[in-house]
Amino acid sequence: LSSLDLGRLDVPDLMKHLSLLTLRRKKGLMSLREHQERTLFRNLSCAREDFRHLPSCCE
Repeated sequence: LSSLDLGRLDVPDLMKHLSLLTLRRKKGLMSLREHQERTLFRNLSCAREDFRHLPSCCE
């Protein structure tokens, strides 16, 4: 997913994607690209109003 794609996804899709990446990270399976994607996702989610209420945002 590019930042463009992430900007177009709705909240449930983004949350599903983040939880998938988090699961891979916990198992130590995360690639460098996925790490970058997760960081990008978190930055984007903090920038979007509809994400600010989420506990995973801006930790």
